[in-house]
Amino acid sequence: HRLDDTISGKQKSRREDLRRELCDLFLQYHNLKVYASINCTGVRKILKKYDKTMHDNLKETQLDRMKNMLPFWDGTPHVEGNMEKLRDYFTLYFCNGDSNE
Repeated sequence: HRLDDTISGKQKSRREDLRRELCDLFLQYHNLKVYASINCTGVRKILKKYDKTMHDNLKETQLDRMKNMLPFWDGTPHVEGNMEKLRDYFTLYFCNGDSNE
């Protein structure tokens, strides 16, 4: 009977480790999303300041090019998609499928 308790304890420990890892991964994705957003804002502001100082239209001519160079430009769809998957996994395994929990 103690062996069952030990196995159950190990399973609980693994489950808690998985829960913690999912939460950590979600937080890392969230931080990446915020970082990407701040960088996009920075690029826009730099181009705007450059245009104002140099009396140029670099923002208009180069913004699309810059968007193609930066992988997480518009709303970070890859990051948001992965965050949604993590939410779904967490809900399924730790909230019995109830997203309100």
